[in-house]
Amino acid sequence: MATVQFCNVRGEPQGAPVLLDRRRRRLSTIAKQHANKRRPFMVSVHRGVGPGDKIVPSDDTVRTRAEWKDTLIGAGDVVLITYLPMGGGAGGQKAGKQIGMAVAMIALAVAMPYAVGALGIAGSTIGSLSLVGKAVAAGLTAGIPAGPSHTLKRSSP
Repeated sequence: MATVQFCNVRGEPQGAPVLLDRRRRRLSTIAKQHANKRRPFMVSVHRGVGPGDKIVPSDDTVRTRAEWKDTLIGAGDVVLITYLPMGGGAGGQKAGKQIGMAVAMIALAVAMPYAVGALGIAGSTIGSLSLVGKAVAAGLTAGIPAGPSHTLKRSSP
């Protein structure tokens, strides 16, 4: 009997093997019936595998989608469906939002010194301020970028 097995890229089993009857089938039919279409996967066909042999996809055994319709699965063959990592972004955010946040933060970091200088807080007068004045100027200099940064982080879901 032919067998369909499922694993992840580390070779760990991802479900119970499925035993198929003895008739010959196309690989495209087996992949359509048994693979989870919501997850990326690759398919390999292993012929003449013993019961205790470890099955690992290799260049010789992996079949591309174009080859599926031409590959027949016999009685002693093992079809291995290997699920690939899906990726996922940090904290569930989409990649586009992460890139946009990075660009916005770089723009904010570039523009902040000019904005602080335009306000006259930390320009040439910082040397003549008292210790308290310098602390206030430093707090404003650090606080002005912190406000928009916090707003950007809160606005992106």
